[in-house]
Amino acid sequence: MGLEPGDQVNLVCGAQYRGYNCDIGRVAFAGDPPAASRPLLDTALLMHGALLDAARPGTTIDGLARAGLDVVRERGHEKWEYRFGPPGYSGHGIGCWLDEPPRLQLGSTYSLERNMVLVLEARLGREGAGGVTITDPVVITNNGAERLSSVPIRSWA
Repeated sequence: MGLEPGDQVNLVCGAQYRGYNCDIGRVAFAGDPPAASRPLLDTALLMHGALLDAARPGTTIDGLARAGLDVVRERGHEKWEYRFGPPGYSGHGIGCWLDEPPRLQLGSTYSLERNMVLVLEARLGREGAGGVTITDPVVITNNGAERLSSVPIRSWA
């Protein structure tokens, strides 16, 4: 049994270098995505952009998580808010384990600092209905977040 046109594939790849772990994830399709998937794809893309824009020194982790959730709510996709982790989960730190502190979620009053290395996660999902995830490593610079990968964010036609 193989993939059929329109089937979704979520790809998450891990890497390890000198004891440090990182992950990157994209969503792809066999052929073109179905029309019903496009609103969620667009929302995840905008959510990733909002996370990237908000990730700068001085932003609280709560503020970062809210920036992503605001996009989801503004687009009317509240029922697709990712609920399989902590509220507002939008990523994690990079270190010797795959999921290192800080955990990017609602309620955290810690602030982002220059040179922090994080994985931003724009996640949408519902039990039994699938979802969309864009996972992207970044470093926080004086001017904001710099992507550490050249892999295109949008991997669908």
